[in-house]
Amino acid sequence: KAQRKIKSKAIADANKLNRFKAESIQYDIDPILGKPGNKFIARIMAAINEPYALSMGYERKEVEKLLYGAQESILSRISDSLITKEDILAEEENKRQAISRILNIKNTSTPDLKKLAINLAVDEFKRADGDTGSSEVQAAVLTIKIIFKYNHMKKFKNDFANIRGLGQLVQERQKTLKYLKKNNPEQYFYVIEKLGLTDRAVTTEFNLSKEYMQNFKIYGDRVLVKRSNKEIQRQRKIDKKLKK
Repeated sequence: KAQRKIKSKAIADANKLNRFKAESIQYDIDPILGKPGNKFIARIMAAINEPYALSMGYERKEVEKLLYGAQESILSRISDSLITKEDILAEEENKRQAISRILNIKNTSTPDLKKLAINLAVDEFKRADGDTGSSEVQAAVLTIKIIFKYNHMKKFKNDFANIRGLGQLVQERQKTLKYLKKNNPEQYFYVIEKLGLTDRAVTTEFNLSKEYMQNFKIYGDRVLVKRSNKEIQRQRKIDKKLKK
């Protein structure tokens, strides 16, 4: 029993060391978010947070055109009605404002915002119209889902189902990109650059562990894993390297 206990502890210590090494290897970038200031993510987030943007894929000009057409149709028939032109215009303006409130992106739920972001990502990465299954599109869609789950994790640290789901999405993105690398290396490097990732972030095994959360300060300076002095010194060297 004593030998079995010693062996189990040795295995546990080895696994812990391997996990730490794996985390250290990925410190060139955040394996979830990728390089800071990524233009693709910035474009998508800016588009869905645009104050005058409309949800559900509608264009403002398109909606205005439809409303104007309906208004003109009603106005063309006022000669046979007791309703005045001013009454009709006032009613149509109320309709216009009501529809704008419904479609305004600021009033849109998070699932709808995510759907809009996914549609924008598909448009940017698709090989041709109707492409929803290529590795490029799948990786882009997974990246959007990852961003939304990551933001949720930051707000709700005790939502463990979300945390597990986030880790699975990152692993799924790795798998998708590895497949693309095998079949089309040139396109693979183009896609990971656009997504703000590196080859190391894709090919190195990832686990959404407490070490990761602490290393990348998901919850600020909160200590999630106690480390030895040796590990602390190693982390300082890594942090110093990242700041260069």
